[in-house]
Parts: sequence; structure tokens; C-alpha cells
Amino acid sequence: MVRLVESGRAARVLTTACGLGVFDALARGPLPAVAVAERLGTDARAPGILLDALAGLGFARKRGGRYANSRVSGSFLRSGSPGGVLSNLRYQELLAPAWARLPEIVRTGVPPRSLRRLLAQDPEFSRDYILGMAEIARRPARELAGSLPLSGARDALDVGGGPGAFARALAEQQPGLRVTLLDLPPVLKLARRLLSGCASRRRIELKAGDYHKTPFGHEAFDLVLMSHITHDEGEAGNRRLVTRAFDALRPGGRLVIHDFMLSRDRTRPLYGALFSVHMLVYTRQGRAYGLDEYRRWMREAGFGSIRSFPVCAGLANATRAVVGSRP
Repeated sequence: MVRLVESGRAARVLTTACGLGVFDALARGPLPAVAVAERLGTDARAPGILLDALAGLGFARKRGGRYANSRVSGSFLRSGSPGGVLSNLRYQELLAPAWARLPEIVRTGVPPRSLRRLLAQDPEFSRDYILGMAEIARRPARELAGSLPLSGARDALDVGGGPGAFARALAEQQPGLRVTLLDLPPVLKLARRLLSGCASRRRIELKAGDYHKTPFGHEAFDLVLMSHITHDEGEAGNRRLVTRAFDALRPGGRLVIHDFMLSRDRTRPLYGALFSVHMLVYTRQGRAYGLDEYRRWMREAGFGSIRSFPVCAGLANATRAVVGSRP
């Protein structure tokens, strides 16, 4: 129990440091706590306490009263670090006020601000959310694309594809494949920047729209991908998405749903069960679902030859893909 409480405090120390820009402040070399406070524009006393905790956690080094980034923070927690996760942790920090209201949310079932409102009304959240998704999508996007039978596919639709990591991976995996990335205009503004210079960029179309409302088309695609969007939706909404995907696919086309997936009793893996609480905090109907639920929705929509496989197996935050074919 003590370790669990300790872990919660440690996570908040880390995300707070990311939100404040501590690791960027230390990027130029060792500094005393008072100099860090000056750079951050904070209280003079508090950063030293935070930095001591960061040093204890291994995210900072302390020598002679001066602090510096550790190897991990210097590589992954500074702005612009290749392979870094700073934006993802900043987005976690921006949701901390909502997590603090978890008891109220459990009582009422209503988050203080839904994901759709946050993306539409909060530019800071929208930026860090999309950039954070880009940071953690690189490996699973490549692995998923490499595991799909794409031979002969001409057109793919990436529904709610965010920063474009999966659209890019699909286009790079299958030369000649045209990928339409459907998402909200502010999201596509960031995706356009992230995809600039990509060799397959000319085969990726950025289509502005709301996947709840924007038509997918009729028999227009050989592949429809829904990666990490179903956990934002309720069961009825997901059933509609699966049915719309069926209509958008040509005969023989495939729907791919990629997400965190739970056991039948919804308690395992632990990461997925906790992620479901994360969805409770800032979506009105979302949660993590089980593979059995996805299979059922696909069968009811008319899909056949349904199969599934793990993505990034062995990681604590491993995901699964479930694939169904339109007869």
C-alpha cells in the first residue's frame, strides 16, 4: 500500500516537472536550485524540494548543490528530443485537475471537461495531446503496419488518425497505397507539420472532418483503420463506427481496430484497467473494451474471418489489433 501511494506521488512529481519546463531549464548544464527557480519564474524555495525528489527518482543528478539532467531526462524529457515523451507527460499533467476530481466523477459519471471540448477549446491541451500521441505511436505504428496483409490494397482510411503516425506507417509499408487521414482541422494542422518531409507524404490525404459525422464513403477503401479511438466512445457509438466501416469497405476489404484490450472480466492487464479509469476522467462514455466485445460488434456488422494479434507484446502498455474482413 505504501509503495502504491509512493508511486502516485512520484508520477505527479515527474509530470509537474515536465509541465513547468524543469528539464529544459537544466539543458544547458548544472544549476543551483535558486537559478532554476529564476529561470522558471517560481517560488525560490519550492524547486529545490522538487529537484531533490527528481534526483531521488533518477531524473536529475545532484552534485555540490547543483542539479543537472540525468541521462534519461536529457534524452527523453527535453523539448525537441528525438524519441522523447515530453509532450505526452505534459498532457498527463494537464489532466491532473480532472483526476483530482475522480470521486466526484465516480458519483456523477460526468467528467469536468470532455475530450471533445478539450480538443476544441484548449489549444495547449490539443497541442500536447496530439504531439504526445505522436511520441508514443512510433513503434506500435510500425509493428502494426508490418503485421497487416496490405498486398493489393489501393486505398486506406485512417479514422481519427491524429498526428499521422499510423497513416505514415501504412503508406511506407505498402508502396502505392493511398491513405486518407480523417480528423479535426486543428489536429490536421499539427499532422501536416509532423508529416512534412515524409517520403510517402504525397500518398497521404489529410481530410478535415469529425468522424462522428463525416461520411466515410461507400465501398471506397480496401482498409479502414481505427487506432485508439474506440476507447473514447461508448458501446453504441462503437457499433455505429464498425457498421460505417463495413459500408466504406470494398468486398474483401478489412477493418482493423487497434487499442488496449481487456480480459473478459475487465481486470487484466492492469494497464488497461487503469486506462479505463483514465477514460472515465475525461470522456463521457469511453472505457477500455475486451476482445470479445470487438469480435461481437464485427460479427453483428457482417464481418467474417475475424482474427487478432498482439502489438508490442511484452510491454506494460501492449495493445492488440483485431481484424475483420468484409465478404
